[in-house]
Amino acid sequence: MIFYLFRHGETYFSKNHLQYGDKNDLAEILPEAIPQIKEIAKILKSEKINIIYSSPIKRCVQTVTIIQKEIPTIKIIFDQRLEEEKVTRHLETFKNQTERTLEILNEIKSKNYEKVGICSHGWPLAVMIRLLKGKKVNRLSLINYPKCGEVIIIETK
Repeated sequence: MIFYLFRHGETYFSKNHLQYGDKNDLAEILPEAIPQIKEIAKILKSEKINIIYSSPIKRCVQTVTIIQKEIPTIKIIFDQRLEEEKVTRHLETFKNQTERTLEILNEIKSKNYEKVGICSHGWPLAVMIRLLKGKKVNRLSLINYPKCGEVIIIETK
């Protein structure tokens, strides 16, 4: 299976390296993020990906909606397990976040897709990258997440 992991389009908060705080669920992508998202769509289209799993948080919904306009046949599945981390808001532990990420990855793997896109947020993507590469996940793993507009491709066995 080949995973195409990408973060939502850039927001005011991600552009300025700010915490989302109480704006977590409402933050929108910036207009200047649209060309980056269309570039992601070109990659996914050229790779013939026909399904994307996405966080249901607004900035991810906006991102995959733009992709779907570029690739009308692509199927989108929203899953809460791909939501932003809740560790910094004390709503989950680091262990809980890792477990929910592993759970959704295992479920996706069980579907036997050839290629699958995943649109999520920084920390969940950092955890996914470590898990898909068969590496141990620790708090230091969280600093290595994709920039907005970047696609990380990982092939698993």
